[in-house]
Amino acid sequence: MPHSQRGVALMVGLVFLLATTLIALAATRSSRLELRMAHNEEARLTAVQQAQALSEAVIGSPSAIPVVGNAGYLVCTPGEAGCDSNELKLPASFDAGVAADILNARVQLLTGQNIPPPRGLGSSMDKFSVAHYRVNAVYDRADESLGRANLSEGVLILIPKP
Repeated sequence: MPHSQRGVALMVGLVFLLATTLIALAATRSSRLELRMAHNEEARLTAVQQAQALSEAVIGSPSAIPVVGNAGYLVCTPGEAGCDSNELKLPASFDAGVAADILNARVQLLTGQNIPPPRGLGSSMDKFSVAHYRVNAVYDRADESLGRANLSEGVLILIPKP
């Protein structure tokens, strides 16, 4: 074996080892990024689902949308500032989230109570007036990197005329 060819196999092996190491590092970095992206997407979906569940609970509970007050009347979950009332009644399943300030909801009367209903609702609508509300539900765990969602929905309540 000639003297000048000693160690060539070692050098080739080291180059392949270096290339393999670089590929493994790139794959690790890529998988960590994908894992972070998946976590963020899961947190976003959880936040939207929680806000939607809270909004549906408010809309589904007649006591949560009181037909009182004038336009602008605001009912909120306990602990929120700037509300006319902090007596928004929610199902017990939301109590822990409201107490931890993760979930909150606001119901605001947007119009007066003697507004005629939309024309497309049917022929007996002359017997009713409507009250238009905005329901705003918030899920916020952004400080824990677990997502934040703010969902607003409109609600029309039919009120029988006397």
